[in-house]
Amino acid sequence: MISYTLPDFVNGLWRNIFFIRLSKQHPEYFKDELRISSVYGCFPGCIMNGGRTFIKKPYTKAQMTEVFSLLDAHGVTARLTLTNMLIEEEHLHDEYFRAMMDCARDHNVEVIIYSELLSEYVAKHYGFKQVLSTTRPLANIDELNQATKRYDYVVLDYNRNKDLEFINRIEDKDKIEVMVNEFCRPGCPYRHKHYRHNSKDQLDGVIRPFRSCDVTTGEFFAHPPEHPVILTDQQVLTLHHEYDINNFKIVGRGIPFETVLESYVYYLLKPKYRPQVTPLARQALTLS
Repeated sequence: MISYTLPDFVNGLWRNIFFIRLSKQHPEYFKDELRISSVYGCFPGCIMNGGRTFIKKPYTKAQMTEVFSLLDAHGVTARLTLTNMLIEEEHLHDEYFRAMMDCARDHNVEVIIYSELLSEYVAKHYGFKQVLSTTRPLANIDELNQATKRYDYVVLDYNRNKDLEFINRIEDKDKIEVMVNEFCRPGCPYRHKHYRHNSKDQLDGVIRPFRSCDVTTGEFFAHPPEHPVILTDQQVLTLHHEYDINNFKIVGRGIPFETVLESYVYYLLKPKYRPQVTPLARQALTLS
């Protein structure tokens, strides 16, 4: 079974609920051996958030509970993106963070982690399953195999997406998650600095400009077979059937709606149903 995790349970909540419900109402629309297993994201204003800065009005406990409960009701796991790279001991006592974690305790929740400090804290106090984030890429096969012993899942360095020799040397492939549509340029020299920049902005509660490489989302599937890291749907099947990779992730936090919708339709749906579902999704989400 191919399991997909989808982006953003706050700004993208109803987009995800639309596709989750559609997969149950019309499973024939979706590719065989496919399920939507989780949705990742973080609530606005949480200092532990990383990857993308998200500084809107904080959610109340009731709002958090509503999101978690809605995903629970659809049999989907919420994955909290706790990937701030600059976490220190003092941040573990943040009231908003603790309220979020206490709320999550009553629901089907996993966490995406960067910091070892935070990983140990979560393991000790909450026991949630942990995903090692793409913000900590492991290019060395020995380090990756060690990480699969430590974490429940490890996100593959996107630069290794099509390195089949490397993938074949992974010992516990069932713990590997592959990002199918990473927009960052291959071997991006700014990636680590950009993540640190966003982590600092999240802690400070501001959004400052960052000069990085240009990322074009408008030509997302122009040449996917030749793209160094973006996978075609057929390449996803190859990784699943021939290399025993079961877990895949669609990138989409902070990405324009139309591009995210395009990626959902491409990776999740059978080709003959794509023209039918796309306008329905666009209309439904415009009204929501």
